[in-house]
Amino acid sequence: MIARVLPPAHSALTLAAIVRGVASSVTGDPAGALRAHLRARAGVEQVLLTDSGTSALRLAIATAVARAPGRPIAIPTWACYDVLSAALGSDAALVFYDLDPETLAPSTETIARLAAAAPAAVVLVHAFGVPVDVPALRRQLPPEVRIVEDAAQAWGTTLDGRSSTSGGDDAVVSFGRGKGITGGSGGALLRRSAAPAFAAEAEAASLADSGALGLRDAVASAALWLLTHPTIYGIPASIPALKLGETHFKHPHPAAAMTRVAAGIVAASITAADRAAAIRRDHVAALRQSLARHDGVRFIHTRDGARPGWLRLPLLARDAATRDALLRRGRSLGLAASYPRPLPALARELGVVVRLLHGDEGAQVLSERLFTAPTHGLLTTRDLARITDVLSAA
Repeated sequence: MIARVLPPAHSALTLAAIVRGVASSVTGDPAGALRAHLRARAGVEQVLLTDSGTSALRLAIATAVARAPGRPIAIPTWACYDVLSAALGSDAALVFYDLDPETLAPSTETIARLAAAAPAAVVLVHAFGVPVDVPALRRQLPPEVRIVEDAAQAWGTTLDGRSSTSGGDDAVVSFGRGKGITGGSGGALLRRSAAPAFAAEAEAASLADSGALGLRDAVASAALWLLTHPTIYGIPASIPALKLGETHFKHPHPAAAMTRVAAGIVAASITAADRAAAIRRDHVAALRQSLARHDGVRFIHTRDGARPGWLRLPLLARDAATRDALLRRGRSLGLAASYPRPLPALARELGVVVRLLHGDEGAQVLSERLFTAPTHGLLTTRDLARITDVLSAA
């Protein structure tokens, strides 16, 4: 009998979308179509397509630094390591703000200090598709502080009926492996208003229409489509050299253009990606209902009006030992650890001077106790019941 192993996350991807994406890269203008869709979806004026979400974030941060020389960039104490990579790649001075483990948003104590620090920009991360209340934070910050939304994990996320990428000055989306929508690679920088050209913007604009064909993205997408199926995923997951599920810091690199194939596959996957987000919400609702009487793990709190994309379901165990025990029991069910270290600790290791606005206690809690359960459309009713059984034993 073939062992069934669930991937922790899964991108909306079909073989038909891959074929259509490759075809459109040769006969059409998939990048233009994707830019038009993103402009309409997020209500922005400018869309720059890049080789990755990290490159897009680096460009957004570099632009903020150019607008306000000498002022720092504020990033969270806990997030994907690529956030730190993008910030370091822009040569910005950094300040770190702490998170509330219950909401994954800036802690109440931190917000006042953010306002007083008046950084060039604050990077807000919609982790796992849980939306940060950007309008509320906007009201508490000086108007000259730019808000950059990292929506790399937030495809299908809305707040008060609006896209999660519609509240800040800039927003970043990612089309990489394991995101809500993928083309094998790629990212986009969404700008609310057209801005005067700074070096970072000129760099991206010069690349926007010169993307390579990118047949490698077709191969990568086909591999993702095949290898993430639960009856096959156990094979790559069992090969240590592939380092699936491990978190590693990647040094920044100059931005490149998104390939035409990647843009085509993403454009062909939009409808499926939106359907997949709805399925993820249904699965989270089912898990919440089945675990309503169990308090061994805690769900992240979201405010009224939030409609998370739930790329994964973040959960808090009562302590690190409980989390590790759950991960051992539920690894084949897609339970997975998240980012293992606070970003300030990683920054110190890289020789970066660390300035904390208000400690990093929230980040320590998240590093030690947060884990995720899968939400994607590959889950069956039986999978959901087995995940419930594991979690209810905590």
